[in-house]
Amino acid sequence: MGRRCWRRRVLAAACLGAALLLLCAAPRALRPAFGNTALGSSWLGGERRSPLQKLYDLDQNRRLRAYLAFLFVREPFERLASAYRNKLARPYSPAFQRRYGARIVQRLRPRALPDARARGHDVRFAEFLAYLLDPRTRREEPFNEHWERAHALCHPCRLRYDVVGKFETLAEDAAFVLGLVGAPGLSFPGPPRPRGAAASRDLAARLFRDISPFYQRRLFDLYKMDFLLFNYSAPSYLRLH
Repeated sequence: MGRRCWRRRVLAAACLGAALLLLCAAPRALRPAFGNTALGSSWLGGERRSPLQKLYDLDQNRRLRAYLAFLFVREPFERLASAYRNKLARPYSPAFQRRYGARIVQRLRPRALPDARARGHDVRFAEFLAYLLDPRTRREEPFNEHWERAHALCHPCRLRYDVVGKFETLAEDAAFVLGLVGAPGLSFPGPPRPRGAAASRDLAARLFRDISPFYQRRLFDLYKMDFLLFNYSAPSYLRLH
């Protein structure tokens, strides 16, 4: 990955008592666990974010050894489905839709109505995936962090992470990290609802059901490194053969 891309990537840093903490998390993978903690408010609120390249420009070995570094990931296709639903399909992010949704519609829907071309509010899931697979997308600019591959976002082969947690075991993994921190008075808000993981899988399965095997395979190849590095199996709903 070029330096131009690296400068766009961020880690979150926080100081909690005597502990120096360094976090990289794929979007949609972390907030349910830490969002209601003092730790989460400093990270997720954005006050203590540092460009990843800046951390490398410093004395990286000395700097990084001082931190407890941890990484949180999510099953790649469930993360894509969540990003599509929350950023492109629902009417909660009009600015995001104008930036990315309008671009997707203009490129992939030649006869789109003027309103759709301007607002980008009705992107179809198949169009979103075609946009990700289009070589022009990454030539124009790096992937947005909501659909960038976790290994490209957090560089686990170049940064030494003490803990790798997963959305699917979020309650246990987050509690383990908070136990390592050992900060007095820090409480964990409790596990997500039991149906959360199943709902995430169901959403992805429903969205991918209408995607052709050809495009399923191409998309799996695009995210294959995340599946391999973080020990995720290919979802059973895919038709890869």
